[in-house]
Amino acid sequence: RSLGYELGAEYFFPDKGGVLSVNTYLRKIEDKIEKKIKLGTDGFYYKAPENIGEATLKGIEFDGSKTIKYIDGLSIHGNLTFMDATVIESGIERDLKDVPEYAFNLGFDQKFSLIGLTVGAGYNKLGKITGTGGEETVVGKNIEASRTIIDIYALKEITKLLDIRLSAKNITDVEKLKYEEKYYNSGNLKTTKTETEESQHVVLLSLEGRF
Repeated sequence: RSLGYELGAEYFFPDKGGVLSVNTYLRKIEDKIEKKIKLGTDGFYYKAPENIGEATLKGIEFDGSKTIKYIDGLSIHGNLTFMDATVIESGIERDLKDVPEYAFNLGFDQKFSLIGLTVGAGYNKLGKITGTGGEETVVGKNIEASRTIIDIYALKEITKLLDIRLSAKNITDVEKLKYEEKYYNSGNLKTTKTETEESQHVVLLSLEGRF
């Protein structure tokens, strides 16, 4: 069960030239569900969803888009969000899993109306993710390093209802780096682990229709 509050403001540029906005939010979640690792009666560890406690999520987002007056067909857009999320589990407050410190996006679109072509690019920066949790007798700390992803695309209008799009995603072949520490309840270090996930760029050709 969750209850959320949001407050925002927007400014519109004249002549449909774009918009600037700022939004804040606060969300309270009762009986937040997370997957936990626990020791079963058969001596094996199992991962299963569990109600862990009350969570609080809050943040602020800046968002905007603007057409460039002196360059016909060019528009830029972007947003920056700062996030914070905690949960109180067994009377102890800790960071909520899988919530980055911030997210930043910046992109542009350039339309060439005479030939029905649009090209664009996007830059995405995701902040560090820190989380805690673990087994019944072990507490853990997980850190996922920040990463940057760049995408580009070209869109060609075939008819008013049909487009063809060529996209190249993650063109810099970004790696995902994770680091994990586990401690006994006594405070002594049990294990450390470092993971690296390699990702390759993706090229996608698609036909898009409207009706």
